[in-house]
Amino acid sequence: MNNSYEQTFPLRTCDFDRYSRILPSAVLDIFQEVAGAHANELGIGFEKMLQRDLMWVITKVKFEILKNPETHTSVKVVTWPLCPSRVTLQREYEVYSLSGELLIKGSSEWVFMHAALRKFMPANDVYPPIKFLEKKSFEGKFTKIPKCDFDENYVLIKPQFCDIDLNGHVNNTKYANFVLNQLC
Repeated sequence: MNNSYEQTFPLRTCDFDRYSRILPSAVLDIFQEVAGAHANELGIGFEKMLQRDLMWVITKVKFEILKNPETHTSVKVVTWPLCPSRVTLQREYEVYSLSGELLIKGSSEWVFMHAALRKFMPANDVYPPIKFLEKKSFEGKFTKIPKCDFDENYVLIKPQFCDIDLNGHVNNTKYANFVLNQLC
């Protein structure tokens, strides 16, 4: 089993905003696709996990765009998991131009959840035995989002049909669109 995974993605027009900047949701979508493909390769993809009444749930994600990819090009994406803790799993990402320039780096944190019980399951009991890489995209831990006090200026967002994923939840890539639409 490979402890890392690589895939080439053609970037589509819809992956960019009106100023030719890659959309955060496009970056998250690419991360989700390569993580899923690697999980399938490792025997812990969506269908295999569902057979065990388990599902992947992303809890945190961060990325940094070092250089905006050009529109209508392809990028090479590399991903690898770090050694799981008792409950969480961390996965790293790097997005390169086809000439080898690092464009985007990222990291995500996941948990396994029992599909029926909606209870976290121990990660080290589920993940297959592989030699984990130790290379991290960012130093330190994920930062917590500070609590905020809501006032009358909040925005109510009602997820639409196209926002819901195979697990029956709002897909993580859609949250980026919710936020961006409120900021711009």
